[in-house]
Amino acid sequence: MQLKLLDIEKFKKENNCKPVTSTNIFYSDKRNFDPNGLWSEEIFGKIGFKERRQLFGYINLNCFIINPVIFDLVLSVHPDFKKVIYFKENDKFIFDEENKIFIKDEKNGECGITLIKNLIDRYKSFNNFFTKGHTNEKVINFLNNNIRLIFINKILVLPAGIRDLNLFFTRDSQTISEINSIYNNILSLSKQLLIQTDQYLKEIFILSIQNEANKAITWLQNNLKGDNGILRSAVLKKTVDYSARISAISSPEIQLGYIGIPWHTVILIYLPFFINEVIKKENTKVFNQIKEFVNVESLSIDNIKSFVKKIPSLYNSLPQPLIDNLVQIAKKIVVDKYILCKRDPVSSRSSYYSAKITVLDYGRSACVNSLTVTSQKLDFDGDTLALIPLFTKEANDEAKKLCVLNNKQCWTNVSNYQGHNYILTLDSVSTIYAATRN
Repeated sequence: MQLKLLDIEKFKKENNCKPVTSTNIFYSDKRNFDPNGLWSEEIFGKIGFKERRQLFGYINLNCFIINPVIFDLVLSVHPDFKKVIYFKENDKFIFDEENKIFIKDEKNGECGITLIKNLIDRYKSFNNFFTKGHTNEKVINFLNNNIRLIFINKILVLPAGIRDLNLFFTRDSQTISEINSIYNNILSLSKQLLIQTDQYLKEIFILSIQNEANKAITWLQNNLKGDNGILRSAVLKKTVDYSARISAISSPEIQLGYIGIPWHTVILIYLPFFINEVIKKENTKVFNQIKEFVNVESLSIDNIKSFVKKIPSLYNSLPQPLIDNLVQIAKKIVVDKYILCKRDPVSSRSSYYSAKITVLDYGRSACVNSLTVTSQKLDFDGDTLALIPLFTKEANDEAKKLCVLNNKQCWTNVSNYQGHNYILTLDSVSTIYAATRN
């Protein structure tokens, strides 16, 4: 695989990246993230939304450093590059083009990364530093082909959604991950660099920024790999924003092809529809009831989301009029809606099926028809179902076709086409008997 350098300026423009300029976590009110900081919702998107894992920011370094991705590669070009960049006190150098060596010259010399950049800008090539036995010709050719991208004055900041989980609060302190500390250090150093007038001190700050940028790349390389790395846990992670995993029970009162779901679970998995019913359709009665219950001056979408997530723990304290209205909204939301159900963990191909929703005003478990006990291998020892709502008309229409209410082929056992998928077994019979013996 050939290494290809990212054009940060081009990436910044194409993705409309915004600058991070503040080291503060919170704004002055201590409630909202600093709009210019590392967790800014203006730069990285709202918390809980998809773009927060996609939007990059950037830090203006106020100087040029070597692209940290190829820092070691650049050092390998010439044996003296390391002592020029990691200079000692009062060290200054000039480059002897004829002998291709760096000579100390306190009067006319320079030091640090700035000297290397000035030489590259002058020669427009790395060929002048090429010495056989020290430098690989392929390295020189690669650097010459990417010479415009060798030195950078900005560094990209990872999406906050990848870093949000690393922000923890305790009673007396806040703990942030190493990458956020590195970004903070780069921000502080770049600001301090602006007030320096002595060139020697400037080079010290530039080298410090370079070292922090190198740490950022090392952190990224170490955290890209593995099961819990960024690629698998964030970039390639497959998530379903609105879904539920719920324990299952059975009842002969639930018609075959239907699934009973508690009203508060319906509201949670169809949260966008619930918000639409409460806010967009101006359901003033429910809006005011929720506002009064959560005790806020102004009810926002975030308040509603938080309220819905806490309903199971708040159930016993909810006023009955509010519960009644919430149940009615849940029933209104699921009219003509089908849902994808999956036995979790999957036990067979028949573990996947679609069903029409019946809203339950009781309990905390999904309720299925007794005939599905066999096909779903439910023995009620904590078995669960995964519920995945379908938001588009196309998906809902497809689920409708594959429901046993509308498709006789669904009655056939997919692993045995001569068999039946819904058989009265001992578990089914005993369930029906226990539920109807009185």
